[in-house]
Amino acid sequence: MATTIKLHYKFYVSSEIPEHLLSNLTVRLNGIYHEENSVKVYRNKYQKTLFDESFHAFLCDSLDQIIAHCALIPYPYLYRGQPVVFVYATDFFVDPSLKNSQIILRQLYRFLKQKIQDFDISHVAILDDGVNEQIIDKIGGIKIGRIPEYLFKIKPVKTKWLGFINSFFQSYWSWRFKNRFDKKKFENTDAPVSMAIIEMDSYFEEHRYRKKHRYAELADHHLWYKVDKKDNNNEISIIEFHSKKAHKRKMGFHKILSFLLRKENPNLIRYLGNLREQGLKIKSQKQDSEWTLYIDTLKESVPTQELMDIENWGFSGANVWRI
Repeated sequence: MATTIKLHYKFYVSSEIPEHLLSNLTVRLNGIYHEENSVKVYRNKYQKTLFDESFHAFLCDSLDQIIAHCALIPYPYLYRGQPVVFVYATDFFVDPSLKNSQIILRQLYRFLKQKIQDFDISHVAILDDGVNEQIIDKIGGIKIGRIPEYLFKIKPVKTKWLGFINSFFQSYWSWRFKNRFDKKKFENTDAPVSMAIIEMDSYFEEHRYRKKHRYAELADHHLWYKVDKKDNNNEISIIEFHSKKAHKRKMGFHKILSFLLRKENPNLIRYLGNLREQGLKIKSQKQDSEWTLYIDTLKESVPTQELMDIENWGFSGANVWRI
């Protein structure tokens, strides 16, 4: 006679997740994303947030093993100068051995939404790089549009005895970056977006805590980035960049590229977001890859018409923890 497995839903704010459940979650996520993060990494990820909390729904079996999980992490945004809170759905999965996994995930997500109704949250946002697109389509939300990701590829020259050659090539690649942009339109593309993440230095410093995360202050410009060293390659992901003076933002983006070339000697620099936000236009109007944005409304604090226009959104690597 077949044994029926009893499953039950659980809701936690991050500070109340039992240690055994967080350990189980860490193992599952490391397996899914092929990472080797510690429990401490996930604890910090979930608690060093806007509210010092995040929101979690678990589907567990009778032995308290995780069958499915979904997390919502709050981010501070400005909508036309007024603060609003968005939560980003992340780390969602369903055990692949289960049938109807998309239905299970949709039910889990709805359970989680009900639990956060009393919090001051405007919308749920989901960014997908194409891996989970079919799943996200099933759990709900409206597809808003696609966020471009640009890859600046560099061929570094390493010589111990001819430092001036390195300096020459760094200057060359900096020149290449600048000439990838349309100079004729350079001064006339400063179109502010309606919704952008609040530029809070302390928030980014607390939220980005691992050794691979770096911070640099260049005159009027602040830069957060991540360094990944894999197979003799040095890859840089720009997490967040902002300027104290908005009119200097355009040239500031060029400055940080030059800084990264000198400081990190990278093979690749990644930037997620619309370069129009930096006052820049790429000559070819071509991005290297793209992410898809989905929005699910909890409270009508932002007009739906504005939400539906992808050009109104400001994005950066700060919105994608794994970038």
